[in-house]
Amino acid sequence: APATTLGTGAVTVTTPTNRKKEETIMGPNLPVKRVFNRLRHSARLLAAALCLAPLTAAVSAQTTVRVGGNTEPIIVAQAKGWFDEAGLKVAVTDVANFMQYPNMLASGSIDVLDGYLPANFWNMVQAGAGFKIIAGSAMAVAARNGEPARNIRGYVVRKDLYDSGQITKIKDLSGRRLADFAPVPPKGKISPFPIGHIVFGDVFKEIDWVRMQETDILAALSAKTIDGARMRTRFVKIAVDKGLAVELAKETDYVSPIQVRVLVVRDEFLRQHPDAAAKFLRAYLKAQSYVREVQRGQHKDDYLQAIKAHSNIPPEIALELVQELAFTADLAKDDIQRTQEHFVMVGAQKEVVPLEKVYEPKLLEAARK
Repeated sequence: APATTLGTGAVTVTTPTNRKKEETIMGPNLPVKRVFNRLRHSARLLAAALCLAPLTAAVSAQTTVRVGGNTEPIIVAQAKGWFDEAGLKVAVTDVANFMQYPNMLASGSIDVLDGYLPANFWNMVQAGAGFKIIAGSAMAVAARNGEPARNIRGYVVRKDLYDSGQITKIKDLSGRRLADFAPVPPKGKISPFPIGHIVFGDVFKEIDWVRMQETDILAALSAKTIDGARMRTRFVKIAVDKGLAVELAKETDYVSPIQVRVLVVRDEFLRQHPDAAAKFLRAYLKAQSYVREVQRGQHKDDYLQAIKAHSNIPPEIALELVQELAFTADLAKDDIQRTQEHFVMVGAQKEVVPLEKVYEPKLLEAARK
């Protein structure tokens, strides 16, 4: 049988024929004990690397989704970790001027838009921009089936003018001075927005409109330097609670439902990341359902924590704001058509874009299964 001898840093195997064959396991002059210790350490490192490999792959497999609009479902899905669970890294951009979002979508600086569709969106689609509406986001709706009305804006008049009978209906606003938090046209022009035209009709042209921040509107109502205003719902409530004004009309008294926000995705993103788009929509629908539960009084503390962690909304008004909209993936198709027709009438949009040209319902149908 062969005889085995151990040398410094090598194993020497001696055959009966006195031929020696050397096999170097480690570097020179290492004791045998250190040789095997190093081998054992290397084996442990290899095992650890193999264990970490799936985790590293999972992290690297995350798809980044850049979203324009920090809406309630986005806030909730971020806070609950539902995007992370789906392998998505969601980066949110929130800008004050919603008109910027279609440009950001067209330039590729965002992948998903969760917001209002202004006239420039439809003009871009008509010009060939690769946009796809994949679901609704939120609507304003009239009260029905035991559910309260959901409104984001209302029209108020000074309480003294209402109580005296001087202004009790919309047509009484002719010749009056009204404030709006949004841009307003010169006197003599119809409303640039379809809901304003529906509510006021030609009376809109006879009103002296001024633009103000809503905190200034409250002060002007108190000082009686304006006769009324169009404000977001939370400021309407403040004006009424302080005895400054009476709410003359809600927008959903005239139109319901009103499409307030939709989800739009870039065509290129859909082509390159169809699975990510589907996962995003599933997480979003789950968050919409959660927000509806918040509206019914559930998850209050968790929701406020999500607001604090992922938004700039003051927590003290967050539970009021969430009541202003109906959160649904459905689309108010008639309102979208009516809105486009108004944009064309006022010259903001070139022509009406058929909804089927831009709406892709298959992703929503699959996500709801």
